[in-house]
Amino acid sequence: KRMLTEEFQDPLYGHVQLWCPIMPNYAEPLARARQRLGEEVWWYVCTGPKAPYCTLFIDKPAIELRMWLWQTWKYGVQGILIWHTNWWTSTGPFPGPDVQNPWEDPMSYVDASTGFWGNGDGRFFYPANRDPNGDRETEYVEAPISSLRWEMLGVGIQDWEYFRILADRVRAAEARGDRSPRVRAARELLRVPPEITLDMVRFTRDPRLLEAHREKLADAIEHLAAAR
Repeated sequence: KRMLTEEFQDPLYGHVQLWCPIMPNYAEPLARARQRLGEEVWWYVCTGPKAPYCTLFIDKPAIELRMWLWQTWKYGVQGILIWHTNWWTSTGPFPGPDVQNPWEDPMSYVDASTGFWGNGDGRFFYPANRDPNGDRETEYVEAPISSLRWEMLGVGIQDWEYFRILADRVRAAEARGDRSPRVRAARELLRVPPEITLDMVRFTRDPRLLEAHREKLADAIEHLAAAR
């Protein structure tokens, strides 16, 4: 497949099989049209967008990365992209021999310059060596250390999977001719409630709302499984 991190444009039609625009450039009617033609649609976040969108920055609420997956489901987006996970140093502000210590300096700098991408952009894992300039001899074999933001992204992916599993169960039940109230209620649960996220810039920061809806999804999955 040919993937392009650009928004939908007429001159590109027929040449792209996987579209991946940055989140604010996602256009739902155009995305649906490309999907009907068998093309995939993802989206991504990086140094942009900034607030009020969901972001990946350290100095923003961690729930934003989880919420991104709820919005991914809401808009029928089929995948997400993050450009980097261990961007630890940049040659601009740290030309050598010393490197940036990501444990002490949270900023992700534009490579080969002194520009700013943002705190934590492209940095979801941290090195086991907490003193990369002072300790150059120790051989570290430990796995990189994940961030809270990475864990929240993982929880969001799990949330998305709950939606997907229930959607599969609903389709299977409807294919069997089941139009019972239980199936209709399950289909309604596949709609992300507006009090959780109304659009890409209006969404809750209260995890209790997400947990309550996720529990409903889980109950519906179990009920439809028992009904087969």
